[in-house]
Amino acid sequence: MHEAATMLMRSFARAGRALPAIKGRGSLAIALSSLLLKAGANHIVQCKMAAGHRLQLDCRVPGHCWAFFSGKYDDERPHLRGASVPEW
Repeated sequence: MHEAATMLMRSFARAGRALPAIKGRGSLAIALSSLLLKAGANHIVQCKMAAGHRLQLDCRVPGHCWAFFSGKYDDERPHLRGASVPEW
């Protein structure tokens, strides 16, 4: 069941990225993700974002779930993309 739930979540995410921007799409994505996580889907996912980069996301976090289904994560804030990580 775990593998089937994970495959369904990935399929729904691909379909979600293909949908036009309609009202309620985010709520639907979070609801579907919640149900599939309860069914045993893997909460750590990797996906290719609309900007072309890949992210590893935790779908237990609603913002990450939305990024997984939409393909966008902080796209409105371009100063965050390509920012360097300070070395400690």
